[in-house]
Amino acid sequence: MELQSLRALSLILFCLPCWAEVSQKDIDAEKVWDAEQLAAEKTIPALLEGYGNAIGCSFSFNQSHMVKYKIQKEPVFVAAVGLDAGCSGGSAMGRMLLITMKHGAYNKIHVVSELSTPIQTPSDFPKHLERLYLENGEIMFSGFVPDWSKDALCCASQPVKGKVSFTNGRWALSFQQ
Repeated sequence: MELQSLRALSLILFCLPCWAEVSQKDIDAEKVWDAEQLAAEKTIPALLEGYGNAIGCSFSFNQSHMVKYKIQKEPVFVAAVGLDAGCSGGSAMGRMLLITMKHGAYNKIHVVSELSTPIQTPSDFPKHLERLYLENGEIMFSGFVPDWSKDALCCASQPVKGKVSFTNGRWALSFQQ
């Protein structure tokens, strides 16, 4: 009986074509999908602003401070935004926060709130970010931190570079020398 089943399976497999041509309908559907994803990505600045204003004040976002990344093999967008979380006021109260977003249903992008709260971003992340970018699949940054021996609150002058990684459910920093 087992031999007959194996022969039947072999016959079915050999009768199927080794490859199938992609139909024009499939190509058109893929183009529509790609267009919808691009349209969704264009909504990111407004999404970030709405989220930022919901948790704080003095929102700012530079589109070059966003990268496509993977967390546990899942594609996400990570953006650094300037924000005074909690609207505490004052010129020195704002800082950079890392906000994580991903594609959801109907090609809509949404904020992954459990990865985007102010406590998720390390407090020593540079307040004055110059660049956020990917290098060899890792999120890298460059910016400035205050040299407290000479800098006013507004004007960080000490250049820093480093790496942001997602570890144990939180963002972690490692600075380079």
